[in-house]
Amino acid sequence: MNNVMTVNGLSAVIHTPQALEGDDLHSLPPGAPRPAHVVDEYPKCPENWMNGSDKASSYFVPVEAGKGMWFDFTMNQGHAHEVAVVISVQGINPLTGKKMTALNLEQYKKQCPIHNVDFQQDRFCPECEYKWPAQSYISTTTGQTLWLDGFRNEQGEVRQYIISEEEMQRGVAQQMIGEDRVWAIGFAFYLSKEAKPKPVYRERRLYSMGAGGGTMAKCCSFNGDADTLSYAADELGLESMDVQERGATRSVSAKRAATKKLEVGAGARIDQEIGVDPKDIDFWEEEPAGMIYVNYINPELCQQILEGGKREETKEGFLNGVKVGNK
Repeated sequence: MNNVMTVNGLSAVIHTPQALEGDDLHSLPPGAPRPAHVVDEYPKCPENWMNGSDKASSYFVPVEAGKGMWFDFTMNQGHAHEVAVVISVQGINPLTGKKMTALNLEQYKKQCPIHNVDFQQDRFCPECEYKWPAQSYISTTTGQTLWLDGFRNEQGEVRQYIISEEEMQRGVAQQMIGEDRVWAIGFAFYLSKEAKPKPVYRERRLYSMGAGGGTMAKCCSFNGDADTLSYAADELGLESMDVQERGATRSVSAKRAATKKLEVGAGARIDQEIGVDPKDIDFWEEEPAGMIYVNYINPELCQQILEGGKREETKEGFLNGVKVGNK
């Protein structure tokens, strides 16, 4: 079963571990990857879901109310370029709380982007009465592992993503932007304009002290040393590192399964730092290298779609109908 969502060589995985409880500051929850299915491959998907394209992939992922959630982008840390990821959760940015009309790559250095007043020390806005993050994205340049477990709070911690039923009124976007929210999650991947420095390999000779003479082995060492970029995303209707290092059905009617919606709330506090990107905004490409749309849905609806079967595909491509083989 495939858990990895990909677009143009960039990847993401959604995990749904048990929700954390209590008022303590928690360590990172463990990995619990969810299966991801390609929207275009299943004819029974709702017509209003995004289709894939040359720069976008569209998936549906089953999740359960009451579970936690986190986003895993660690596979991108081995990319030839530095990678930045802008995230939309139901139409809001989980780092800034801003409603997203585009998947923006933004930095906040001098002024509050909402009130246009100068920041005080440590990006404190006197109108918002809290400190702003340094940017609207996470990236490989910050020195932090490329994953995100929740909504950033004013203390610089995160509150765990929690899957909640709509009637519970616990969704962050539900409370902040109401009817303007969407029922999807979006990831936009930006690459650095320049590739990372390549490793420099040098040959080292290792000699034994025995009569057999010297032996040679090779080893290598590595020698390497608010502005806004916008990408219009009106269409947003919205294994790598070992994730184990992070920490240790009922029947419903078809109609109910199809209409049961899930919100994303903010749960317990997690000790997770959002690093500061030391690069200027022009370090990054002006448009994303790829986008991934995620329709997170209840398991019953997912099962209905899967039972509808995959689209028909011609396995032989242009060779279909042509005599092939050696007999």
